[in-house]
Amino acid sequence: MLTRAGYHPPDLKQLAEALKLPLTDMPHLRTVLSAMEREGRVIKIATDLYFSKAPFESAKSQLIERLAADGEITAATYRDVLNASRKYAIALLDHFDHSGVTTRVGDVRRLRAR
Repeated sequence: MLTRAGYHPPDLKQLAEALKLPLTDMPHLRTVLSAMEREGRVIKIATDLYFSKAPFESAKSQLIERLAADGEITAATYRDVLNASRKYAIALLDHFDHSGVTTRVGDVRRLRAR
């Protein structure tokens, strides 16, 4: 389900609803997603937001390619590159900031010097 969702994955509540899980099973769903994260099958982007590995890697490579070409990128430009909503573009950019791929300078992101 997460792989098919591409750059628009359901949040945890939407995922539980799609799987027809009661809210009382939410801790179990978190446990399963944590195991999948340890296996490298999903990436936790935010508290309740997980991306499948393939779309995540694609989003990351597109970001790096764009930054290598242009030097910086805005959230709006990244949203357009991915053809995703602002919600997902911002969540991904925040994740890349925190994981050391990018650094935020005002309203733009740049590749972090390594």
